Amino acid sequence: MGCGVSRCTVEQQDELFSIAAREMLLLCAQAAVESPLELTIAVPKEVDTVRQTALSLRSCAEMAGSLLGLSGIVLEEPAGDAVATAPGPTGLLSGMLAKATSLAENAEKTMSAVVPEIAKVVTGPSVSRTQSESIPLEQRTQIAISHIADELDRAVAAFEESLKGAGREMVEKRKEAILNCYIGIIEKVQVNNPVNLVRGEAPHGPAQYKACKSEAASTFFMQQCRQTCVKGLVPILQEVVDDHSVQKTWAEMLVRWNEANTKLGEFEFSKGFQQEQIELNMPEYVVQAIVPEIGTLMGKEEAVIRTKPLGRSRRPGTFALCFSGDPPLNSRLPEAHYFNRTM
Repeated sequence: MGCGVSRCTVEQQDELFSIAAREMLLLCAQAAVESPLELTIAVPKEVDTVRQTALSLRSCAEMAGSLLGLSGIVLEEPAGDAVATAPGPTGLLSGMLAKATSLAENAEKTMSAVVPEIAKVVTGPSVSRTQSESIPLEQRTQIAISHIADELDRAVAAFEESLKGAGREMVEKRKEAILNCYIGIIEKVQVNNPVNLVRGEAPHGPAQYKACKSEAASTFFMQQCRQTCVKGLVPILQEVVDDHSVQKTWAEMLVRWNEANTKLGEFEFSKGFQQEQIELNMPEYVVQAIVPEIGTLMGKEEAVIRTKPLGRSRRPGTFALCFSGDPPLNSRLPEAHYFNRTM
């Protein structure tokens, strides 16, 4: 009479599948970090604020130009700091005009830098400084303010251009340190319901394994460890981000934006367009963007490995056994597999 097959305990089987799940995560993390070709960094939402400021400047340019160009209005030089006003709507309009004039006068400080642009816009490249000064005040005001908006748009474009390929470049510069960080986190992660994670629902046979989500382990890892990965990568990538053109173009864009945003707050007719200050730590933002991108790449690699797990792991026997539907787990696995779990 033959002896029965000794089976794993529930705890032993869970440990066996936990080992397989961690092994899968290690394989996927290595593939993602070593070949981050598809890794991208999205444009931060704060850039929308900069774009809105450029739009607001153009609105202000039109408003100021309309106010200064109203027929029948004569702008007189105010005495000292005084602004002449009159009762009723006319007085209110005069006050707004004075503010618009002040805006124009402040904008005139930048005229020497933008005369070539003004000349091209108004009458062509051959216009001299003397001729440009004969342009009507409302037109000069519109051109000067629009020039600031154009500079903002160019700064945004430069920043967005610097983001292209930046994630891949940054990861490649710290590839080894990033992978070691992920290895340390993966080796410590507590895998919940490992059998379901690896094989899908009971009875965990071929049909259930096929129906299991192809990126199940990677998704679980991101849900459990995303912020831990961020915390680990910030010091690794801090210097890389600081030295990258992403940081430089971001800083240059903010300088231009702060100047424009401050200017909007100086005049009554434009105060409503002023935005709240932009607060963004670029190295932290970059890492917050890179970590889920690595998670996505891990998921893609997991999907590939799940279809052909044999020979992919340092533990070829147990890894391929777990990442399959054979045998189904109507009964727990033979205990021999647990004893060979490191093989």
